[in-house]
Amino acid sequence: MLEYSRFEAGERYQRDLFNFVNHTDTAPTSSSIKPAERELILLRRTVQERLRLGKYQLQQSKRFSPADLAGMDYVLFSSSLNRMHFIDVTIDPAVKWSLPRLRRDCLFQIDLDDDSESVSLTCKRQFLERLLELISTPSLLTMNECWHPTIEGAITPREAATELDNFRTRLRARAEFFRNLARSCPEQAAEHNMSAELIREYWLDIERLKTFAKCEDQRQTDPVILVQQGVFEAWAGAAAGTAIRETITPGSQPFRTRQSTHTAEYEERRDQVVLFVQGKRYKLTNITAAIARATEKVWSTKKMRPELYPRKTYSASGSGQKQSIENLARLIAVTPLSVLLGDTFTIPAPQAPVFKPGSKRFPAGQRRAG
Repeated sequence: MLEYSRFEAGERYQRDLFNFVNHTDTAPTSSSIKPAERELILLRRTVQERLRLGKYQLQQSKRFSPADLAGMDYVLFSSSLNRMHFIDVTIDPAVKWSLPRLRRDCLFQIDLDDDSESVSLTCKRQFLERLLELISTPSLLTMNECWHPTIEGAITPREAATELDNFRTRLRARAEFFRNLARSCPEQAAEHNMSAELIREYWLDIERLKTFAKCEDQRQTDPVILVQQGVFEAWAGAAAGTAIRETITPGSQPFRTRQSTHTAEYEERRDQVVLFVQGKRYKLTNITAAIARATEKVWSTKKMRPELYPRKTYSASGSGQKQSIENLARLIAVTPLSVLLGDTFTIPAPQAPVFKPGSKRFPAGQRRAG
């Protein structure tokens, strides 16, 4: 049985937490229930009642939806109160330290039980307490003026880019609203300017995500890129064995000098390896499952020396698969683009500088005549 990738596991925990909050339990708490569990059930009923009274809705974003890209794993909103909060759930907050402050303030860390690998009771209680806190707090973003992008995932990258672009326009107007408040209310200018700055930082981050969505649209629609993607996937299928053998016997595979034309990166959160070249992205998605299948194939088809068999368990484990994926990314970085993407990929020749008549700028080493 294949292990969950880190991203798939995080998504599963988010869904479990969402289902827990929305679970309806009308039966009285039994005396046989442990005190901690009884307290949790009562707290959940309190949260559900507060949600009902404030006409709040808690929704979970679909995977890779515009809302998910914007850091909104959960959206908590009330149209009648004109409030909108969002929560970005993570297993490891350290990987999100570079996010804008507004997103960092909305982080919630999931903790797991060591035995059951499920969301812990403490984590569930903290999440309910976070919801109560948000319900009682006016929101920086509002439903009428700055509603969230769609939480639906079944849209094209081009539609996602448009959604993010429209959301960015609403964020800009919201930031300008707080700047106007700061000018009209000098006594609260510092607070309103801070709100405007928080939204401005988030607005800038959305531009990065919009660019990502546009690149994804090009990747899925450009016929040349589609051919190159096919070549890349075929090469990776053949090269996976080399990466896995390097995991089994470190140092056994030659890794040449890294190419200067491209880079490769293992994006663990999205469970993919990405080749970056001249503003384009070529992806190997669902990489954990692919490496797991390739590992089984290596051990079933290759005659391994008996002393290597202790490495079989490691190579099939989560740590071993991660190492094989990282080895594959290293292999991509040292392989020429003509091999990775085929002969359809060409690197533009560098253009010689053009100097207008009468210009005072000359190439290095060239002196004005006379």
